[in-house]
Amino acid sequence: MTRRGLSPFVSAGRWLFWDHGSLKERALRGTIWLVLAEGLSRLAGVIKVAVLGRLLAPRDFGLLGVALLVQQWIGSFTQTGISATLVRKRSDIRDDLDTAWTIGLIRGSLVFVLIFLLAPWGATWFRSPEAAPIIRSIGLLTLMWELVNPAVIYLRRELDFRKDVAWRLSGVVPGLVAGVILALMWRNVWALVASLVAARIAELAASYWIRPHRPRLHLDLGRARELLRTGKWFSWMNVAAFFEYQLDSLFTARLLGAGALGYYQVAAQLALLPTVGLGSQVAAVLFPAFSRVEDRARLKRAFLGALGALALVTAPLACALSLYSELVVRVVLGPKWSAIAPALAWLAWAGLARALGGASASLLDAAGSLKTAMSLRLLRVVSLAGLLYALAPRFGFTGTAAAVAAASVIAAVVQVIVAVRSVGASWFELPAVLKHAALACLPFVVLRLVALPLDAAWQLPAALTSGAASLYFVARGLQAHLGIGFTSAPSADPVRTGRA
Repeated sequence: MTRRGLSPFVSAGRWLFWDHGSLKERALRGTIWLVLAEGLSRLAGVIKVAVLGRLLAPRDFGLLGVALLVQQWIGSFTQTGISATLVRKRSDIRDDLDTAWTIGLIRGSLVFVLIFLLAPWGATWFRSPEAAPIIRSIGLLTLMWELVNPAVIYLRRELDFRKDVAWRLSGVVPGLVAGVILALMWRNVWALVASLVAARIAELAASYWIRPHRPRLHLDLGRARELLRTGKWFSWMNVAAFFEYQLDSLFTARLLGAGALGYYQVAAQLALLPTVGLGSQVAAVLFPAFSRVEDRARLKRAFLGALGALALVTAPLACALSLYSELVVRVVLGPKWSAIAPALAWLAWAGLARALGGASASLLDAAGSLKTAMSLRLLRVVSLAGLLYALAPRFGFTGTAAAVAAASVIAAVVQVIVAVRSVGASWFELPAVLKHAALACLPFVVLRLVALPLDAAWQLPAALTSGAASLYFVARGLQAHLGIGFTSAPSADPVRTGRA
């Protein structure tokens, strides 16, 4: 390829590494970095599940799931919401860092002690008494996370997602390597535990390398009260989020046991890794970006464009996972996991709904509509609880997946409508925003209907052909939604020029 032919790629590469530009450019650049990171992280996760799924039993995954549920259960009720407060705070946060770090250490120590003491009760409640030592080991992860360098909060405040990606990805390779090697040696659940610990140690070390800062134990009571008071709504939303995203696993573990939980959580990992993972990273960019936009017209354009672009990427993934669930399970995990294919098909749509709902929640959080955001979370929790009660006892973990999908869709529709109205848009504008996503899904639907009467061997060619056709519509749609070019020099800093 000639130098002239390479020039667009060179310009795009340079643009990706710039530190300046308008708010839109920096938000888009951050989104690209987080999507790249998410892709690499999820690929490693799929490899890890694919390898360990062949070496370990479903019950091993279920025992780890029980331990993580107990950790998250206790951890969610002690969340302070300080990190979100520091991201959203408009004034300088330098003097808040030591107090925030000290509060985090106090919280982490408290959670570790509670997990250690309550481990036998948690294992018994989930009808898995052998999980008690695993729960106690997992408790260390919370304490280790609170030791992370508090200055990394600047990376999100400044939309410097290139460095944010670097330290968050630092645990992927150590975790994958440790998990695979130890699974080959031990062939039990402790390989999964060691994988998480190795990843956490790497992330902790990287946080001090990527943003040099030496925190110290210091508790300014005035600043502590201010941070905790401001973060109380984020703290309550974390509690609601726990039930929103873990009620399905709690219900499955309690009603059906650790074996069924292992099947369900592996299906959830495969279904939710690409869509929810991508959506969470985009939401991580949108929250600080939306927090800086004060003009309502600009906020409307930004939100609708972000929603359309996110749907354009996640909707085809959901279609592919749902329509070709048997193929995905067979290729990634092997025949012994074939029972999870129907659950995977349902959960794919839950992933899409959660991604779009997460973007809407970021807008409401950034706008300070925390009571509304909290009410929407409670809506999903209540609807999910009712659907789980109706479906899970009758249909097992597949019923759990169907309940999650239905509750997620209901909540996402309401979230999107509320967010659209909050920026002064009409929900009648949504079809124009989502039309490119619908076109990108069409190849999967058409070719699946064509391949349905044929032998199962035709599923893979049909899936690959659908994917290639869908990529064309995705590329065209991204041009329409994003509408940003890669110029030959960085844009002026919007802080200096007064534009964004």
